[in-house]
Amino acid sequence: MADQKRRTVVWGKQQYCFIRTIVLASIVCLVALDWIVSKRSTQMNVSMFGLRSKVQSGDALNDLVTEDFIMNDMKTAGNACLRKDPVRLREAYLKIVPKYHNRSNDLAIEGRQRRRHQLSQAACKKHNTSSILSLPKEAKRLALRHIFVNEMHRMLYCSVPKTSTSNWQRIFKVLQEYEAWPGCYPIYENHGKPETLDQFTDKEIEHKLKTYYKFTFAREPLQRLYSAYRDKFQTRVQQPTTFQSVFGAHIVKSYRNWTAKSSARRSNVPIGSDVTWSEFAQFIADRHTEPKWMEPHWIQLENLCHPCSIQYDFMGHYEDLEEESNYVLRQTKVDKRVFFPPRQVWYQSKNLSRESNRKRLSHQLQSKLLDVYRGSYKLFGYTVPDASLNRA
Repeated sequence: MADQKRRTVVWGKQQYCFIRTIVLASIVCLVALDWIVSKRSTQMNVSMFGLRSKVQSGDALNDLVTEDFIMNDMKTAGNACLRKDPVRLREAYLKIVPKYHNRSNDLAIEGRQRRRHQLSQAACKKHNTSSILSLPKEAKRLALRHIFVNEMHRMLYCSVPKTSTSNWQRIFKVLQEYEAWPGCYPIYENHGKPETLDQFTDKEIEHKLKTYYKFTFAREPLQRLYSAYRDKFQTRVQQPTTFQSVFGAHIVKSYRNWTAKSSARRSNVPIGSDVTWSEFAQFIADRHTEPKWMEPHWIQLENLCHPCSIQYDFMGHYEDLEEESNYVLRQTKVDKRVFFPPRQVWYQSKNLSRESNRKRLSHQLQSKLLDVYRGSYKLFGYTVPDASLNRA
């Protein structure tokens, strides 16, 4: 009997030690997992805002914000997100956002804006100023599909491809779906397309166009055109993209001595994947009056955003993107929730409209392209360049 009792006690102690070991191991694992998740969250949040060693914050407040300082704020925000701690999250987020909203340049921005509106209004005297709802069916559909809507903050944004539209798309999705946790959204993830104006009735559209804050961002037209060419036709992929197999194939067959035999000899290069800049430019010059060939990435700006039919409150320029985007966020009173992601330090904007055209396009072709996009230059506040200055 004593032996049985002793064995029971020993067995109980063994079970206790085993359970204690399991519990301690579990605690260690949970602590390690929490540390890993916290570190990954910090890295994600730091990278999602594009922060680097120095961030320009303007002249009036802090000229430079060090990376370590912001990383600490982001780490606090990331931990608060994971633990669903709204108090700590708000405290951390309110430290981060103001660094990207400096009002010291607002007067300069507003001065540029008045000048752009004056130029646009003068150019509109020669264009159709009827309502966007009275456009032909396909033109109306194209325009409405490119206007993002945020009903809570009463914002309309006409998205022009190749003007950092993806970032604005993410911001609209964040404002639409992540209102409860403004500091937790991964802004550099693609959440899908926001609501667009074509999802509403004509009566609702008319009301929104009259009462919402309307803005768009344009880009120097030939620079935007060259950017579209590089993105859609210079990107090397294993399988041809739709742009290459449809537009590229048409361009090659139209502007090159192409035959099935010559294609067979170059079977390692899919047709349409090696379009040259001059071939693409010639295609635009020849086909710009045919809607089926004028894709949104290179269509004239006025045929996408219709500045003579829509009275925009703000017409931004890609060349002043970050500064003017944050100005728009302040005007729409969402600057306490979001800021426009700064450009990466490795990004370098090239004067593609001059450099590339001068080196690769004939004077005659340059002149044709300027004629195609002349309305875009004038209606969005750009100076039309002199083609003669871009000769090699």
